[in-house]
Amino acid sequence: MDSVTVRVGQALAAALSRRGVRHHEAARRLGYSRSAITSFCNGTRPIPLDVAGCFAAWLDDPELYVTLTQVVCGGAAPSWYDGPRCAPHRMARKSASIIEMAEAIAALEESRALIDAASADHLTEAGRAELARIVDELPDAIGELVNLLGRLCLQYGLSYRDAWADRRAEVEAKGYVVKGERHAVGVAV
Repeated sequence: MDSVTVRVGQALAAALSRRGVRHHEAARRLGYSRSAITSFCNGTRPIPLDVAGCFAAWLDDPELYVTLTQVVCGGAAPSWYDGPRCAPHRMARKSASIIEMAEAIAALEESRALIDAASADHLTEAGRAELARIVDELPDAIGELVNLLGRLCLQYGLSYRDAWADRRAEVEAKGYVVKGERHAVGVAV
């Protein structure tokens, strides 16, 4: 078993459990055997990407979405905070989000490099240090915010997918991104 397969399986098992879906129900819904679903959840069988997309769209579970994004992007995305030292309660995530956002904002506000250097060639050593701090702080803030959004959606029965789809529609309307299909891999929602 590789760690990616196990991590995705754990996220799928947690999503099914949170929704009260039994393995035989998931198997019927997605056209797989119950033993295949069990193998996916146990991390003994990799979940095909199109099937993972179907699970994500059907279950609309933040942990599953975040875990799949992490895996598909090769780690270049926030992680779902579920470790032994993580306090998953929404208030803990709120407090951590505020702290991390404040640190990221401070790094941005204090940086002269973003104003003074037009490109990497124009950076001073101090400018490189400022940018390194920004690049260190931004993922921390983003990770906390993603986890806070996920915890709020789970606790209050909100749709994680709809929260992101609504933002996508807003940035499309503003012309910040190219308009396109908004659906999970392998399934239109």
